Amino acid sequence: MRSALHPLLCVLALWAAPAPPLSSAPSERLITSLRAQLLEEPDGKARQDLLSALDSLEAGATSAQPQQRQAWIDSHLGELNAAVRTLGADAPARTARKAARQAAALNNRAERWEEARAFAEQALSFDPEDHDALISRSQANSRLGEYARAFADADRVARVAPDAAAAYTARACASYGLGNYLQAIEDARKALALDPEDKTAFSIMKLSEGRTRAVPPSEQGRTRLADSVEREYHGMIQQLNEVEERRLTPVESPSARGVQRLTSSASSKLSVKDYGGAIEEADKALALDPADPQALYYRAVAHNLIGEYGSAARDATRGLIAAPSDWAMRDARAWAYNHMGRIREAIADSQHALELNPRDAYAFANRAFANEQRGDFTAMAEDYKAAAELSPQFEPAYRDSARRHGLDPKPIARERGAARFVDLIPARVRSFMVVLFASLLGGLLIALGVLHVVTGIKEREANAAPPVPATGLEAGYEIGKAIGQGGMGVVYEAVDRKLRRPVAVKMLRGEFQLDETAKVRFIEEARTVAELRHPAIVDIHAIIEDERGVSLVFERLEGRTLDEILAERRRLPLSEVKDILEPVCSGLSYAHAHDVVHRDLKPSNIMILKGGGVKLLDFGISRHAARAGGAATQTVTGTPHYMAPEQEYGSVRKENDVFSLGAVLYEMVTGARPYEGSCQTKLAKAYTLASHRAPDVSLALDALIDRALEPDADKRIPSPAEFWKQLNAVPEAPEPARAVYPAYAR
Repeated sequence: MRSALHPLLCVLALWAAPAPPLSSAPSERLITSLRAQLLEEPDGKARQDLLSALDSLEAGATSAQPQQRQAWIDSHLGELNAAVRTLGADAPARTARKAARQAAALNNRAERWEEARAFAEQALSFDPEDHDALISRSQANSRLGEYARAFADADRVARVAPDAAAAYTARACASYGLGNYLQAIEDARKALALDPEDKTAFSIMKLSEGRTRAVPPSEQGRTRLADSVEREYHGMIQQLNEVEERRLTPVESPSARGVQRLTSSASSKLSVKDYGGAIEEADKALALDPADPQALYYRAVAHNLIGEYGSAARDATRGLIAAPSDWAMRDARAWAYNHMGRIREAIADSQHALELNPRDAYAFANRAFANEQRGDFTAMAEDYKAAAELSPQFEPAYRDSARRHGLDPKPIARERGAARFVDLIPARVRSFMVVLFASLLGGLLIALGVLHVVTGIKEREANAAPPVPATGLEAGYEIGKAIGQGGMGVVYEAVDRKLRRPVAVKMLRGEFQLDETAKVRFIEEARTVAELRHPAIVDIHAIIEDERGVSLVFERLEGRTLDEILAERRRLPLSEVKDILEPVCSGLSYAHAHDVVHRDLKPSNIMILKGGGVKLLDFGISRHAARAGGAATQTVTGTPHYMAPEQEYGSVRKENDVFSLGAVLYEMVTGARPYEGSCQTKLAKAYTLASHRAPDVSLALDALIDRALEPDADKRIPSPAEFWKQLNAVPEAPEPARAVYPAYAR
């Protein structure tokens, strides 16, 4: 079902995307653009043939009704296609490239994916780095279901043209097709940061978000896409408005003139949505004064707006060390934590901001967002209402959030002139009043909370219907909130009713429920993992089939994934790297001994447990190597950044996991990934040596990583056991004393 669903969704999304050279641009505009480009070329047979085909196409389109012209052009591209396809060898290369590139865009617009891809490849034969042609080929490959190749093309453009919103949009669509919804969300957000009007990116981001957490019952029947767009839009406006307020507020302790000029420039660039420029200006300011709160704040906000939440949280944390009473800084960090899924920390920062400034509407809004994510819609509405009473900009957010969850928005009672009166109070008196008011407000909120809980209990008892006996999955487990997602399912926290132990339940996602082949595969993979009993591999307790579909019951783990730790700390010392990778290699060796290949090893699938220890997660795309026999399968699976090049062609080998180990090790010691997903660069082994990114990386470690990232699987380190043996032999530089897993404690 997925292969049919994804192209359709991407097509629907791309109809509203930006102007040329994207395939979604109106065809009349694409034709006009091609004519203008051809008229710039020298006269000759090739130009005349192409212009003649365009004349014919435009004449037919003009004779059709305005509302039918697009459809007419889409169905009459044959003559132009033939003219482009049959250009002679004597045709000027630039003319042929322009014609092929625009023909690719027109055919994509007409949903003629095979022809679009062929024309894109024709354009790329003249210039392999033609960005427009690469994006057109990426779009066509996404519609044809070849998502890994689509990702590679879009990735090539994104890496060399970081300001190309179309590249991030195309890569997001490919990631969505690969089932990598978190990557799709991040790329879509980057596209939106560059072009807030990109409706394609909005669509992909929201479709992806709908597949990364459960939809509360009160949201069922509503348009998830529209609701999610509302939330993201309100959040973006919230960040920009707070920046503008800060920019216009006099600074109590001005920075040095040079730093002040740069931070002012950073804030100005934020106001015009030049987020990359804002980061550059803040970087310059921080080079002069590494602890300047203004520069750290503006850089944190810019990172938030391009989806780099780990960086935003780090900057805000540094800013709070320098200025602990800066409530706007806490707001920025709360916003980052909300988007990282760290709800408790987001609420804590919002609370602290309100203690510092009880009239901080942005803190109320951040806490409302957190409450919405954890399913407390009543608290959400109360917080949005409080924000709206303090500032009219939050009225739409309050109204929309109430509608999303079936609540009745209450009238807004706003005090007139309150803010002006507060501003007249001397600073010292105001600080005392803030503390006093916060204490009284805290007591009042506690009292109201208790009253609310008691009243709710009484109402539920009064209105309670006779209990319905639980059946199937719910007969044995109490299902809680969604806590994550895997390749084919959504993961929920739950409690085993009989043993009273916490567990995690992974349910097959909705789009697979009616697909019997998917169900069989889901159960087969569960049985594969259930056969594995190893301290470093997550245990499966049960496989349950009921009216809700197929569900897997796992042990529930408490800890943090390696990608979360790297987002905060960027790099880890070699001794800690060994502590983490030793059990990972041991678990993989055990799996390989049972002919099971993980195929999706990456930092987000490695968890460092709270009480010590490491677990391998998500064997959802694992496969029996003996059964696959090293041959190509029908599906391309894995995460492009960590995936061995042979996996792009469906090859299942134990060496797949060794390549991923090398990529993970590289990221742990450098803070960067060796590859950004392009298969071509992996095959060429075109990556930057780890020691060039991190000077403390030894030549021995460089050599180990290089052997693990060998594109030829036959020449690669043969097993995780041998990988660990070589890693353990790499000498460690002297380090200060440390805790075993300091990352979790933070």
